[in-house]
This record gives sequence, C-alpha cells and structure tokens, in this order.
Amino acid sequence: MMNFSMWLPPLLIAAAGTGGVFAMALNLRKARTIEDTPTAKIRSAAQGYAALHGFARAIDDEPLRAPLTGTTCVWYRYTIERYERGAKNSRWNTIERGCSEQLFGLDDRTGLCHIDPRRAEVTAEIEQRWEGDTRHPNGMATNGVLDNLFGQRYRYTEYRIHPDEWIYVLGWFETLHGPSLPERAAAQTKLLLNQWKQDRDRLLARFDSNSDGEIDLREWEATRSVAAQQAATLVMQQPAPAPINTVSLPPLRDRPFLIASKDPRALAHRYRRNATLSLTIGVGIGGWLLWNFYYR
Repeated sequence: MMNFSMWLPPLLIAAAGTGGVFAMALNLRKARTIEDTPTAKIRSAAQGYAALHGFARAIDDEPLRAPLTGTTCVWYRYTIERYERGAKNSRWNTIERGCSEQLFGLDDRTGLCHIDPRRAEVTAEIEQRWEGDTRHPNGMATNGVLDNLFGQRYRYTEYRIHPDEWIYVLGWFETLHGPSLPERAAAQTKLLLNQWKQDRDRLLARFDSNSDGEIDLREWEATRSVAAQQAATLVMQQPAPAPINTVSLPPLRDRPFLIASKDPRALAHRYRRNATLSLTIGVGIGGWLLWNFYYR
C-alpha cells in the first residue's frame, strides 16, 4: 500500500513552484496585451478587442454613491473587516464586501462609450482605509450598540473611480445599433392597433364596413393596412436612435478585461513587477518546504 506521507512533500513543493509560474505567466500576458494593443479613438475604433482612454462620465440621472463614504462616483469596491481575537493569534476577517455593476461612460472627446464593469479587473487609484467600532462607518448598523459594548474593531476599505477622472479600458468594443426602420414601423403599427382596440366603439365606427357589429378578417386586414401606413409616416418623422458604443467582457476568456485609472505603461509595468514577485514567492515557498522536509 502506497504511503501518502511520502508523496505529500514533493506534491506541496511542486504545487508551490507551479503556482508561482502560473501567476507569473498570467501577469506577463496582461502586461504584453496592454503593450501590444494600441489605444484607439471611439469614433474610429474597430469592432472587437480594443483599448480606449478618456474621462469617466456618469450616464444615469441618479448618481452612484459609494456605500461607506457616500461619495459620488461612477464605480466602487469596498470591504469591511472585523478584528478577531484568538487564543493563539488574532487577525482581520472580511465580513462584507461589494462592488458596483452600474454602467458608466468613457468620453475621449470623439464620442461616448458605455462601460459595463461586470467581471472586469479594476485598478482604482483612489483608495480610502480607516478603522472604527461599528460594522458600518455611517452609523446605520443595527448592531452598533453591541459592537461598542464588546469592543469590536472594524476596518473599512473603499476604492473609487470619480466622474471626470482619467481612465484606461481594455476590453470588447461593440457598437449597438437601434432597430431598423421596418422594425420600428412594425412596433409602431402594433402600438397603434393596441390603442385602437381599447376603444371598441370607435374602432367599429371606423372599420366595420358591413355594420354587423364585428370586425371580420377582411375588415381587420384593412385596419392593419391603415395602421401600417400611419406608423410608417410617424416613424419617418422621428429621428433614428443613435448607436451606442459599449465595452464589456470579451467573449474569449483568454483576453483580459481591464479598467484602470492609471497610465497603460505604468499598468503594464505593475503587471511585470507582479510577475516577478509571483515567481519569487512561489520559488521561495517551494525552497522553504524543501528545506523543512528534507534538510532540517
């Protein structure tokens, strides 16, 4: 029977080294993607994977507010940690976290692009971290009295992107066009018919040609024809809906989706630094395990 304890040390050492190499490769790929993808203007950007930069804009009438500070922003991420005292050691444990998913805009002076931040890796330069004695720093927590009674300590961290802040986005660029003229006409026709059916007496007076108190198939076709003609006239008088530019998660998951309030060169340098650090940590942990299992 195989002794598992004999295989555990080399498995742990291999896992540490493999994890370091994998993290290094992941960070290097992000750095190279940033460096190899030139930034484009919204007005002339090709459909597909693209890099954009410009100024963050709020696109909803209701402003987004960060939950811990109440600051107006276009994106936020926060964590609340509680200090847990143990018999042997004490540490901060995360008890609540959240991240906004509301769309916001990027304006590069050639156009506006809607950014969908869901599942993006966001690097925000604005960070606030502080401590308090209630679960929520705004004092709205219902357990604030108990927290004070038992001397609980909390740590709050909030990252934000503010309106008019310069941002860089790397993701899937797509221009969404509104419905075509025939589609808009068909929708308007359906709307008119539904409105007419609400007033049966008026509908009969207008389209019941044989005066039998019913709209038969032939009369209904005539009704539809009149509605279609009126709908076409109405739609032609209305301006066509403007196309909407969007950036979201790429359909191919091997491409990173990045949002950062940082210069792309500095962002690429950060990922390269993280790559070196990941490999160093992985090799370091593997070496420490090797020493403790075989040489100590």
